[in-house]
Amino acid sequence: MRASHGFQRVSSEHPLAPAVNEALSGDRYYISYNPSVSGYGCQTTAIVLYWPDSHRVFLVLNGDHREGLALARLEGLAAVVRYFIAHLDSVNEFSEHRQAAGLVNSDPFDLKQTARARLGLSLYRAFASAVGE
Repeated sequence: MRASHGFQRVSSEHPLAPAVNEALSGDRYYISYNPSVSGYGCQTTAIVLYWPDSHRVFLVLNGDHREGLALARLEGLAAVVRYFIAHLDSVNEFSEHRQAAGLVNSDPFDLKQTARARLGLSLYRAFASAVGE
């Protein structure tokens, strides 16, 4: 039996993409593991940044990153973001990291502002710099 690393099962009631994920909460972010291959083409682990007004940014990695992200979570959001940066080679094509880093011409959901507000200026700059390399 595999270790849960503190993740809890949660269900999505979305009519087009119902799913049973495993999630681990942080302070205004959570980590979500999706074992299904139907939505993203493979298993994925996402870091979901959110702000009180429900704006969300999905930083999505291919594969099962529960163990590494659960350990990073113990050190805080900065360590979680550093984990994402260290695994940019595993980023999923549907990840919103490029929008969050301000590397696209159109950002209709204001993901850059949400990421900046949630990460703080110093961590945001490190994130945007790494994503832009």
